[in-house]
Amino acid sequence: MTFVSHIKEIHIEPTTVCQAECSMCPRTVAGYHLDKNKNTEIDLNMFKTLIGPYISSLEKILFCGVLGDPAASKDLLKMIEWSIEQNNNIVIGMNTNGGLRNGQWWEKLAQLTRENIFSYVVFSIDGLEDTNHIYRKNVVWKNLIENAKSFIDNGGNAQWDSLIFKHNQHQVEEMKQLAQSLKFNIFRIKVSSRFTGDDKVGPPDGGVPVIESTEFSCMAVRTGTLYLSAAGKWYPCCHIHNAESFNQFENWGFPIVDVDSRNIEWKSLEQRIDKKDMLPDVCKRSCGTTEKTKQWVNEWNLNV
Repeated sequence: MTFVSHIKEIHIEPTTVCQAECSMCPRTVAGYHLDKNKNTEIDLNMFKTLIGPYISSLEKILFCGVLGDPAASKDLLKMIEWSIEQNNNIVIGMNTNGGLRNGQWWEKLAQLTRENIFSYVVFSIDGLEDTNHIYRKNVVWKNLIENAKSFIDNGGNAQWDSLIFKHNQHQVEEMKQLAQSLKFNIFRIKVSSRFTGDDKVGPPDGGVPVIESTEFSCMAVRTGTLYLSAAGKWYPCCHIHNAESFNQFENWGFPIVDVDSRNIEWKSLEQRIDKKDMLPDVCKRSCGTTEKTKQWVNEWNLNV
């Protein structure tokens, strides 16, 4: 097994830039908003170079990442347009806080993606006007709603995903009604394991999901997904990049357009995944069970 031979999807972090300061985001923890780390971004030429060898056979490109918001990327619309020109069957996915850019930009994004019924944008909206900013710090509600409306009104396929905390748990039904009135196609809520020890943004009362031991199953192998950071470095998956963005430890990142150019870390991890033996903690934590953590089997609740 290799991560290269069966790629169906590439998960791309186009930029580390983001206006928000979400409390448990790796970007905030690493101090990007305090200029402790330098922002990086994939431009159109780099995108073509790195994605070009795969583009004709890809089923999907997901613009999301660990550190930044894709809407902050200067060349995002150009990258999406080029991808569709090269492969008109490709699905485009995107996750965003929705507060960046203006209505015209979101109209253009809708025009680019609306021809493929499976392409979509996930808007991460954690409450209403009086609560969204508590976790999504610096996201302006008026901008977010105007941008979402522009995208939807111009044929974009939009999904509302909401993290539920103690401070917004009373608003779930109202959020659902707003999502329906704005014509979001999907509304989902989630209680995250990331916040159980944070008093400022704690989980809702009685809202902790069921926890079970889970047999390890590698997400990247299962879905045929490869991850590309905004620094233009490849990783086996977003979970490994997430772990290293917290620890500021880069041990991957070697270009692997050519299978033979993979370094020893890639080859070693592939062997361990094949055997399901001596897996790194990040793998067990994200795609299985460790001695201290188990999988929350009902984190997401589909409401629309």
